[in-house]
Amino acid sequence: LLAGLPAPQLVEEPVAAATYYGLAESRKEQTIFVYDLGGGTFDVTLLQASPKGLYVLATDGSIDVGGKKIDETIMQVVVEDFRCAHGTDPRKEPSAEIQLRRFAEKVKIQLGKPGRGQVAQAILLCGKPYEFLMTRSQFEKLVAPLVEETIRVCNRCLAGASLGWSAVDKVLLAGGSTLIPFVQQRVRKEADKPGDQVYTQQPHQAVAYGAAVIAGRA
Repeated sequence: LLAGLPAPQLVEEPVAAATYYGLAESRKEQTIFVYDLGGGTFDVTLLQASPKGLYVLATDGSIDVGGKKIDETIMQVVVEDFRCAHGTDPRKEPSAEIQLRRFAEKVKIQLGKPGRGQVAQAILLCGKPYEFLMTRSQFEKLVAPLVEETIRVCNRCLAGASLGWSAVDKVLLAGGSTLIPFVQQRVRKEADKPGDQVYTQQPHQAVAYGAAVIAGRA
């Protein structure tokens, strides 16, 4: 303010996501559930949308679930396989651990693409050749416990508001990790909603785009 700049407006991420999906100015009362699986954490928010605006009914989350955790799960598979092949742990070399994390993230992204059945790639790790292979079914089995944890958090959030999935009108997905088909399928199954009631357009950019829309209106 002393510098003559306008005061910043803070926007909650679920509100930004709802704005991006066009639900911030609902013409009727709606209950919206925001499922945000980001890089480091998982957050859920239950919103009430009405012509007067958006109101938070309940929030919950977990710091033990996120894209980083998925990467680390893949890393562990590579480490165990590499140790069996070469008798050494690649994480003991700092540069190799960085390489391993980047590789795991790449695998996650590749197997998160619709129609991708497997990832097979040769890499040089700790100066030693390593052949990696992971199928989609193996990947989904790895991430299933993490996804189930998000579902438990979702149900806990709904219970905190004394509501069930049947009371939710729209489910909004946000965060890059919701691009994984298995995540979307599990959320759809739990919510038991038709396709047009689960919003999945550009979920990894929903919060940023929504914040930009709000800023443009200011």
